[in-house]
Amino acid sequence: MSETTKPRLSEAQVLELVQRLYGLERSTVRPLPSYDDQNFHVVAPGGGGEYVLKVMNSADSTNPTVIDVQTQAMSFLQKHGIPAQTAVRSAAGELMNLEEIGERLGSVMLERLSPVWVWGAVCKNSVTFF
Repeated sequence: MSETTKPRLSEAQVLELVQRLYGLERSTVRPLPSYDDQNFHVVAPGGGGEYVLKVMNSADSTNPTVIDVQTQAMSFLQKHGIPAQTAVRSAAGELMNLEEIGERLGSVMLERLSPVWVWGAVCKNSVTFF
């Protein structure tokens, strides 16, 4: 994967995307580690939830199969009672939005977090923390 395909959004640009695409105003964002995409932890005010905004690299953004596999995997887990991140539809009703990111196109997806499940999976016993 060429480094030039990784998106490079500022936190201000992410706030604009979150507000314009999903209507989440006054949210806070912070970058998350990622390999060839760019991910942000988004917290909506007033108990509006926690999310991950995923901005896919330009190469994967042009491959609908990659995007479809990710959304289908999340749906499969949910349908079978396994708490997982859930894709959130934009104000336009889309699960994935193709946006201009600099001089390239990038697919943007917002996923609702399931923090209770994450802690439940990690905190099986006190040995986990030692």
